[in-house]
Amino acid sequence: MLRETIREAAALLGDAVAYDGWDGRLTYAELDEASDRAAAGLVAAGVAEGDVVALRPPSGSGYLV
Repeated sequence: MLRETIREAAALLGDAVAYDGWDGRLTYAELDEASDRAAAGLVAAGVAEGDVVALRPPSGSGYLV
């Protein structure tokens, strides 16, 4: 799953840059933290593991999470 891939990359690469774009930089550790927040938000909204959801993120670094 993507979640595990992000977690593994964060463990290996930590402060290395995962995203560098017009709206700033994001390290692998920051990406890991942001994905945790996104997952928590989905769970709080009632989404369960295995559910299919459509997401429309903003362009930029927010698109990664």
